Amino acid sequence: MIEDIENLMQGIVDSLHDDDAPTASQLALREEVVKFIAEEKADKPLRIAVLSDTRLPTSRAYPGHGLGKMAIAVAEGLAARGHTVELWAGNGSHSDIVSVSEFDDERDYISSFNTMKARDMFDVVLSNTHYHTLQKRVEMPIVNRSSDREAPPGKCALYPSKAHARFFNARNPRVVRNGIDLPEMPTVERGDYVAYLGAMHAHKGPMMAREAARLAGVKLVMAGPGTPPPGVEYRGELSGQAKWDFLAGARALVFMGTIESAGLVALEAQAVGTPVICTSFGGASEYTAAFGWNCADDTVALETALRVAMIFDAPRDLLREFVEKEFSTARMIDETEQALRDAANGEVW
Repeated sequence: MIEDIENLMQGIVDSLHDDDAPTASQLALREEVVKFIAEEKADKPLRIAVLSDTRLPTSRAYPGHGLGKMAIAVAEGLAARGHTVELWAGNGSHSDIVSVSEFDDERDYISSFNTMKARDMFDVVLSNTHYHTLQKRVEMPIVNRSSDREAPPGKCALYPSKAHARFFNARNPRVVRNGIDLPEMPTVERGDYVAYLGAMHAHKGPMMAREAARLAGVKLVMAGPGTPPPGVEYRGELSGQAKWDFLAGARALVFMGTIESAGLVALEAQAVGTPVICTSFGGASEYTAAFGWNCADDTVALETALRVAMIFDAPRDLLREFVEKEFSTARMIDETEQALRDAANGEVW
């Protein structure tokens, strides 16, 4: 019914555009019709496919998957607002709120879209993957949450930081920063160590963290997937309360990835009152409060920051307040929802 009204009124608008000399009343009517159509579309629930990275499972419980964490948070948040949402993700993925379709590889998304006539099933797609060529292969409105520097994100991109947008020389970029829900504040006291939490990938700086900690005489404790550098205490992969206690017990979190587009783990640390030491490159510095340290991408600068962190008691309540005000999940979903509506209505940016 709404579609029929929209089509009828859109025809009126088009006919008014064709008039060589519209009267003042016709112009006013045209504005009212455009406003009516926009308001009707703004209230209409969307049918949304949310795509996640297939290399790891996507679920609330899985600890080491930043793209997956954002995908499921947004998918479940959009569903709670009345949209029909389906999550496409890797094997082993799970949600208690939205339906999940499991895939072996992101390239399988293309064949699925083309064989199932997805245009009739979904109004818009939100892609939280590294597979940006999907937009060129599927004739549907697709919004890309850009998260890496391997390839430009294409049209309708959502950048997690201004720094990431600058990397691709994006003009008038649409920045939607990551958000998290505040956990319960752990009761553990600050300990005698600095923390590293994340994958043991070279670009995230685990070796630099180890060397700087050695030079500073500071205890470094690591956690996350992969093989840690030799000679450091390693807690394995942490999730749930064990992760929050680990972060809350640290004097600071070391987050020195040089090509990070954002800083999800930095938000998690600050949410439990732990300051962050990060590089001034990439998007991480946009995710840290004034009570952290942005330093150059070298061992000497990190060594100095580590020494300071061991004697500085950062105010837990202000760090937590910073995350609550600036990086809430609700704000992230608000901005993502609007972008999806704009793309579904034919906007391109």
